[in-house]
Amino acid sequence: MPKVIDHKKRKDLIVKTALRVYDEGGLKEANLSRIAQEANLSRTTVYQYFKDVSDVFNYLVKTQTDKILQKYLSEEWSQGSSSERLRRITADIIDTADKYKVEIIRFVKSINAIDANIENIVHHRTAKLRLFLSRLVRGGIREGSIRKCSSTEATEKIMAIMLSYGFMLAYFPESAEFSRTSVTDYVDYLSSSSSKS
Repeated sequence: MPKVIDHKKRKDLIVKTALRVYDEGGLKEANLSRIAQEANLSRTTVYQYFKDVSDVFNYLVKTQTDKILQKYLSEEWSQGSSSERLRRITADIIDTADKYKVEIIRFVKSINAIDANIENIVHHRTAKLRLFLSRLVRGGIREGSIRKCSSTEATEKIMAIMLSYGFMLAYFPESAEFSRTSVTDYVDYLSSSSSKS
């Protein structure tokens, strides 16, 4: 009977191994041969999935941003005013970052060493999340739960603060709480109830 291979599980194993190898040995050690060895896979198997280390990290960004977007587009998040939903979603994103802190730290530390274009890839892959958050802000302005503002600028500020949280976790963990509270404070500021006080 032929062996059934779970390709997604195998790709995820390669990604997790790549993050660990990079974290332990830096860029010099983060090559597909070493990743294959550490994942107990043949080099040929790894090359069937990824052409190079940059391809591994691009896959990581794609799968994670797709997962995030699917989660927040679900019905459970559509309850309440736009400002309440924005508050819940941004808090959940930060809580999820805390849950996967080790992986995020490894990823953030590897970004510049792996691919100079990865920042553009992250920006491109988070475009749908930005659009979704922008729609929430616009909806909140229409319903009166969010103060009048540029939805694009508000969304970019929210995204910048959330992305900075990952950077702070990696390089300034003692200051990461500042970024965490900044997201909440900014969303509270956007809330029209804050503007009435």
